[in-house]
Amino acid sequence: ELLVHEVMNEVTSSTSRFRGSAKELEGFLSTDAVLLKDVAPLLVELRASSRATHLGVEAYRRRVETYKKSLDDHHLQLQNLLYRKEAVLRELGLCHEFSCTGLHKIETEEGITVLQEGEDLSSPEGHQKRLEVLNDEMSERKRLEDALQVSKRARDELEGSIETSRTFLAGLPEQLRLIENSSRPLQSHFGEMVSEKREFQKRAKDLPKPLYVLFRQLDALCIDDRCEVEVVDSVRISAHPSSSSDQAEDEEPKERKRSKSSKAYKDRGAESDLKVDELAVLLKVRVVVGEDNDAVSCTVRFQLLKKTGVLTVESETGLVDLFPGDSGRNFPLSGADISYPTTAVARPYMWAQWLGGLCCLPQDPSLLETSSRAVMERLSARVRTAVLLENQLKGLARLPSSIPVHNSADSLFPPHALAPKLTAWAQVPFSEGMGFFESSTCQEAETDPALGVNGLPEGRIFKAQFKGSTTSHDIFVWISESYPDVPSRLALRAAPETSKAQNSLHQDLKEIEVEVNAHFDELMTGEPDSLNWLVSHQVARAQMLLGKVGTPRAHKAQRGRNRRQAFAFNVSTREYYHR
Repeated sequence: ELLVHEVMNEVTSSTSRFRGSAKELEGFLSTDAVLLKDVAPLLVELRASSRATHLGVEAYRRRVETYKKSLDDHHLQLQNLLYRKEAVLRELGLCHEFSCTGLHKIETEEGITVLQEGEDLSSPEGHQKRLEVLNDEMSERKRLEDALQVSKRARDELEGSIETSRTFLAGLPEQLRLIENSSRPLQSHFGEMVSEKREFQKRAKDLPKPLYVLFRQLDALCIDDRCEVEVVDSVRISAHPSSSSDQAEDEEPKERKRSKSSKAYKDRGAESDLKVDELAVLLKVRVVVGEDNDAVSCTVRFQLLKKTGVLTVESETGLVDLFPGDSGRNFPLSGADISYPTTAVARPYMWAQWLGGLCCLPQDPSLLETSSRAVMERLSARVRTAVLLENQLKGLARLPSSIPVHNSADSLFPPHALAPKLTAWAQVPFSEGMGFFESSTCQEAETDPALGVNGLPEGRIFKAQFKGSTTSHDIFVWISESYPDVPSRLALRAAPETSKAQNSLHQDLKEIEVEVNAHFDELMTGEPDSLNWLVSHQVARAQMLLGKVGTPRAHKAQRGRNRRQAFAFNVSTREYYHR
C-alpha cells in the first residue's frame, strides 16, 4: 500500500507540472510569439516524462504482484504449519493416553531406556533432549540409507560383472575348441599331441588321492616310449590264484565238504576286505628283445583297497624284493583289522605305498627308496629281466637248439667236442624239484646266504636233460621270484638209467654244481645287461663242464684234491684249473 501511495503521489506531481507547463505555454503564446521556439523541446520533455511515468507505474505494478505472490506463499505455509501443528497435537494426545504394560520388560531385555519415569516431554528441557535423540537417530538412519544405496550399487555392478563373466565362460569352450582345432597342425610338430594328452589325463581326476599321486609320478617319469601309464577300470583281487584253488577243489575228498563250506565262508570274508576302488592305474613297460628288435609289453596294475587305503601291485612279472626285504607278503598296516592273504597275486609292496604318498605308514630306511626315479628304474629293470628271462626259457624249450648267451659272453663258453646235447627242458612242480636243492650240500654253498640252503625260497623249477655219447644227466634249475637279485641255482643228478659203474662220477657233478652256483659272478661280463642272462650262462657253463665228466684226469701221480677233475675255467688262457 505504501508503494501505491508513492506511485500516486508521483503521478499527481507530474500532472501538476504538466498543467503548469501548459499554462505557461498558453501565456507565452498569448504574450509573445518569440517564445514559440521553446515549445518543441518542452513537448519532447513532456513526452519523455509521460513515458517514464508509465514505465514507473508498470514497474511498481510488477513489484506489487511479486510481493503479493510471496505473501500468498507465506500465508499457505502458515496454514500448512497450523494444520501439521494440530495433527501433531492430536498424535501427542494419543501418545500420552497410550499405556504399554510391557515397556519395562522391553527395556530390561533390550538393555535400553525408552522413557524414564517422571520424564516430562512438555518441558523445554525434556523436549530439547528428546529432540536431540531424534536428530541423532535421523542422521544415523540417513547414513545407513546412504551406505545401503552404495552397497546396492556395488551389488548391481558385481552382478553385472558376474553376468558378463558367465556369458564369456559360456562361449569359452567353443572358442577353445576352435583354437585347439586350428592348432592341431602345429601340435603335430611336438613330441606329444597336447589335445590327446589332455583327454588322456581327464579321467585321472576321478582317481582317489593315493592313486592320483602315483599316477602323476609315473606319468612324469615316463619320458620316452618305453613306458606308458593310463587310467583303467579295476579288477577284483582274488585271495587265491584261480589255478591252485581249482586244483585244490578237485583233489579234496568228499568227507571234507563241510570244512570246505566253512573255508568258503572265510574266503568270502577275506574277499570283502579286498574290495578295491572302481579305477586303477596301469603301467605298460615295453622291452625290446631278439635280433629283430621286437617290442614286448608288460603291464603293472596299481589298485587301492577301500577298507584300508593301501595300494596293491599286480604284475605279469615278479616284483618280489625289488628292495631288500620287501616281499609284499607283509601287510603295511600292522594294526589294521584285515588279514591280507599271502597267496594273492596282487601284493602291497612298500615302494608302491611310498609312490602313492602314504608317508604315514611305518617306514624302514632299509626297505624304502627316497627317489621316485630310482623306484622307476628298478621297476623297469626288473620287468626287462623278466621279459628277457621268458625269452631265454622259450629258447631253451625249442629243442634241439643251442643255449643262448649274451653277445659279450661268447668268450666265456668255448665250444667243447664232448659237450652233451640239451635234449629236454620243461617246468616241474615246485614240490617235486625242491628236494634236490634241500639235499644239496657243499662247502661253498654253505657260506653263501643268497643260495638259501636253510630253506629254498619260492620260485620256479625247471628240469633239463643233457645226453652225451654214453651218459645222460638231469639238471634242475631253480629261479627265484626276486631273480636276478637272488641268483638262480642248479642241481645236477645222474639220470636213473646210469649204470652202477658210472656212479663214481657223482662227485664230479657235485663239484660242477658248486662251480656254477658259488661262482656265478664269473659268468657275467662288464655289460650290465649280462646279469639278465645268468640262467642261460649257468646252464651253458654246466653243459661245457659236463663234457669233461668221464675224461681222463691229468696229474694222476699227484695226490689230494689236485687229482680231481679241474672245472674252473680261465678265460684269458682258455684252460681249466683247480681252485
